[in-house]
Amino acid sequence: MSDSTRARRAALNESAFRAVNERMAELGDWFDRDTPFVCECSRADCSARLTVPVEAYQRARAAERLFIVAPGHQQLEFERVVSEAQGWVLVEKVGEAGDVAAEHDTRDA
Repeated sequence: MSDSTRARRAALNESAFRAVNERMAELGDWFDRDTPFVCECSRADCSARLTVPVEAYQRARAAERLFIVAPGHQQLEFERVVSEAQGWVLVEKVGEAGDVAAEHDTRDA
């Protein structure tokens, strides 16, 4: 599998997990409490849950190329670490993976 294909698949998997988290964030706002999020890594079999304050998640989602992942789930060939917090890592998609993530961003501009 080419690097380009791997980058595209990674970004599509992560975008799918991000869509789940968008709904979780809405529910967290509705219930006015922190919400467990799913890891937005590219591994289709990942079931890690992350405890992220809704406000921190919303700040991460302010940019279409940012994702939250479990520690150790970052893939440095497709992303760079932006910051780390207790129990989760903020990563930015780069290159083709970043372009695919931007194309599949579900938030309104």
